[in-house]
Amino acid sequence: MTERALRRLALTGAQTGVWYGQRLDPDSPVYNVGQYVAVDGALDPDLFATALRRVVGECEALTVRFEEDENGQPSQVLADAPPSGPLVEVVDHLGAPDPEAAALAAMRADMAAPADPATAPLFGFALHRVAPDRTLWYQRVHHIALDAYGFSLLSRRTAEVYTALARGEEPAPSPFGPLSAVVEEEAAYRDGERYAADRAYWRDRLADRGDHEPLAGASFPAAPDFLRASAALTPEATAG
Repeated sequence: MTERALRRLALTGAQTGVWYGQRLDPDSPVYNVGQYVAVDGALDPDLFATALRRVVGECEALTVRFEEDENGQPSQVLADAPPSGPLVEVVDHLGAPDPEAAALAAMRADMAAPADPATAPLFGFALHRVAPDRTLWYQRVHHIALDAYGFSLLSRRTAEVYTALARGEEPAPSPFGPLSAVVEEEAAYRDGERYAADRAYWRDRLADRGDHEPLAGASFPAAPDFLRASAALTPEATAG
């Protein structure tokens, strides 16, 4: 068996759903997930880029490559290192009439661009400078590689590594485990008694529910984006 084959993994159930969902609608950006972290205070972009490259190298989920075999079966191949070249773009908006609005517009435009999970890299990072002492760290990753909780881990680890390097210290060991452990844990669950028991429970619980009828009366492809509506609740509304 070759080293390449040794580093090839099956997809998890969640990854498989995302893979085929994107394949059914390759022009949709719906599987882009992103956020930004506001950094108030001085930030060294070169040191940040060094810290981020280290963290991306620690996180196998960010450096995998997705492939399909001749039968259309997807798999993920672990890379030996992060992709070459800069991993984070530095964008200065100080000359814009509204620097923060300009930064957010750039982020929305990037989020609206579809990403092919079969084409590495699966992520995009940018430092948007909106004031002399304020930077927005933009993060965008394909959902096949990371979820919302993963973003919190990525942000926390990058801050940890950056802080250590700024102090001239060696960062603490990486908290990230191998991706193979996640795949193996799910496979063990599906082959075990817990999965059979869980399946039987939900089959019995929903046995009398009947077929689901969509509100629209027909099936439609997923929307490429979403609408957000926000409202503030009064203390009286939340009291009881």
